[in-house]
Amino acid sequence: MTESDIKLVNASVLDARELAQMHIQAWRESYRGLLPDQMLDELDIESRARMWRRLLSDVQSDVLLMRDRGKLFGFVDYGPCRDVDRIDGDTGELRAIYVLKDWQGQGHGETMIRACHEELTRRGYSRSSLWVLEGNQGAVDFYKRNGYRPDGASKEVMNLPHLRMIAELGRRDTE
Repeated sequence: MTESDIKLVNASVLDARELAQMHIQAWRESYRGLLPDQMLDELDIESRARMWRRLLSDVQSDVLLMRDRGKLFGFVDYGPCRDVDRIDGDTGELRAIYVLKDWQGQGHGETMIRACHEELTRRGYSRSSLWVLEGNQGAVDFYKRNGYRPDGASKEVMNLPHLRMIAELGRRDTE
């Protein structure tokens, strides 16, 4: 595999089904042991594809796909921050980022975060927020390496505790 085989491209509604399949696979790989097995096993491609068609039609959301010779293995979804306490015009949101297990640890997640941050900065945002499942230490560590820090906010999503992390755009910590 060469660097030129890897492409970061804008998603369209036509990508919804493939994105749904990849998203479900990523959830099963990422959350097994953190979420109930039954929940992961019951994820449905058709309903997830409908969700992606709706999101990809929304002008408030952008999705970049990471492909290797055409095969989808990662994505990042971002846009304006949806948190009521952060709708200040200065904060964008990294809404989701996933890389399939076989492609992790190769810098693809960092590439997608950089692209997301560059686009949010271009749009005038000075910060990026995200929500991460509490207990998902691998994800928390990844986000910290990419400049995010917990800001003390928390919420329940699907009855599971999540914490918010914020990054100042244009900065990248290397601890």
